[in-house]
Amino acid sequence: DGKVFTIENNVVRPFPLKTLIKQRIYGILLDHKKNLWFASYDGLLLLTPDGKEKLFTEKDGLPTLQLRSILQDQKQNYWLGSRTHGIIKMEFKEFPHIPEFHRFQYNKMSALDATFIMSIDEDTNGTFVVVSNTGGLAIVSPDSSIRSFSVKEGLSSNVTYSARTDKEGVVWIATSDGIGRLENGSIFNFS
Repeated sequence: DGKVFTIENNVVRPFPLKTLIKQRIYGILLDHKKNLWFASYDGLLLLTPDGKEKLFTEKDGLPTLQLRSILQDQKQNYWLGSRTHGIIKMEFKEFPHIPEFHRFQYNKMSALDATFIMSIDEDTNGTFVVVSNTGGLAIVSPDSSIRSFSVKEGLSSNVTYSARTDKEGVVWIATSDGIGRLENGSIFNFS
């Protein structure tokens, strides 16, 4: 319901926001400049270190209000995962107050039925591990090529919630039907 809390010394406290967020907050990012970003279904909220807030919506060029995740990659690029418009790259005319939003590889992700993004993660090689609510797992390499893994490729479910790459390069995938393990192009499922 748009509320944020902090936990410090085992004490939970409300974190006051001046901007009213009525919808769920799905993702939080503390960036390299100590800005806090909140991805919600009301848009993208920026909280700067000096306490200023700005809610970015469709009026600011955001393709959709329904955001589920936010990531700052190793090159300090910003990526948003949305419910209806796939991956959105955020660039800046003036950092951080004037962002520009661009859909990333939307046609390819749409063809994979993977535009309802649940999470985005990056491995040490700059490869993105993207999971969706309907299309399974997508591996997006630094050259922007996409390799998809769904039920057709052996994943237990196309409903995926999260994925992370470990130190050995193995991708672990949380699905609605257990955990998947992707290694050397092969999937093993733990029920």
